[in-house]
Amino acid sequence: MSTWPLVDAKDDGIRPVGKPDECFYCNQKIGAPHGRDCVVVTKLVEMRVIAELPDGTVHRGLWQFREPFAWDAEMSEFHKNDSSWCAGNLLNQRDAGSVIWEGSAPWDALAALGEDRCLCDVLRFEFVRVVDPTPRRKLKNAETVQKSELASQSWTDAETWIRQNVIKLPAK
Repeated sequence: MSTWPLVDAKDDGIRPVGKPDECFYCNQKIGAPHGRDCVVVTKLVEMRVIAELPDGTVHRGLWQFREPFAWDAEMSEFHKNDSSWCAGNLLNQRDAGSVIWEGSAPWDALAALGEDRCLCDVLRFEFVRVVDPTPRRKLKNAETVQKSELASQSWTDAETWIRQNVIKLPAK
């Protein structure tokens, strides 16, 4: 298995409401591996999208996206079909090109329906496969880290910061 992602200072799991030196979701400190069930660590999966339109037409497509690494097929389907996640969120993927439809794409019909109602009774999702099982985590753009963050620190503080944020390579 690939190396498990470490918590990084620019980690997506570092949140303003949480502690600045640990992942908000798994409470692991910077430099330590994320927890095994941390939602920040993801894998690439593929789900079948089934759109049953009011006129009786059925459209099928495949959607590839990242989801929490710890989720199995059952959890993936539960999240998309039965949780508080709204199927209308799929419309955000229209321009991303992450959904490949068999035949004509129903984007216009879905968008029109979505203006007046929720799409949870129109769209259904079925787990197909894990496309890439490599555990990954998203890092915030280095530009978003405030320059004053390090400029205001003494050399001793900067040295401590460097030691805490250097990625430790796994032993061979």
